[in-house]
Amino acid sequence: MKGSDWHVSCTPGGVLNRSDIIKLTDASLDANRPDYARKLARAWLQGWPGDFVVNVLLARALSAEADHPEALKILDKLAIVDPESVVVQQIIANVAELTGNKRLHDEGNGLAQVLVGGALPRVPWMVAARECINAINSRQWEPAREAAERAVQANPNSPLASLLLLKSHWLAGESDLAFPLAQGFFDRWPECVAITLCLAE
Repeated sequence: MKGSDWHVSCTPGGVLNRSDIIKLTDASLDANRPDYARKLARAWLQGWPGDFVVNVLLARALSAEADHPEALKILDKLAIVDPESVVVQQIIANVAELTGNKRLHDEGNGLAQVLVGGALPRVPWMVAARECINAINSRQWEPAREAAERAVQANPNSPLASLLLLKSHWLAGESDLAFPLAQGFFDRWPECVAITLCLAE
């Protein structure tokens, strides 16, 4: 296969299905052929531009080809679509480290630690977010709400705090309180799938 004339048929009605694309793209990255991975991912995304997993693979391929700005542009969108994705935050941290962007590296790494329960940076809203996640996991709704409110008050550049506050009401069965929050958070974060789903329900 020559890189210049390499192509794949994976449009709707084409040859490869989604599972094939993901496996081949992943294998291309493992084989140190990010050019193949990029072409596979882009071909698939022409038909399904919102495919989260394939967009993650495309961002990895672009970063491996040293197209870090384009990779970060995709990852920034994905971090809003799913603010609870550990993988996205880890890749953001890795790409930021490669570009020497310490602020973005620390933010991505910190958010990943919030989500997995690792050692946290001294960022008050991230500490509050972790407290909220722990309280939600223990079904302690009042402490969860209090921690989430502290995180939201910091006005972070991520929908995670908003989503956690929404979840602290929604999972407690307080739909009357969750509904106006969902409306307000949707206005700010319309691309966040979890907030959209909560509003729809």
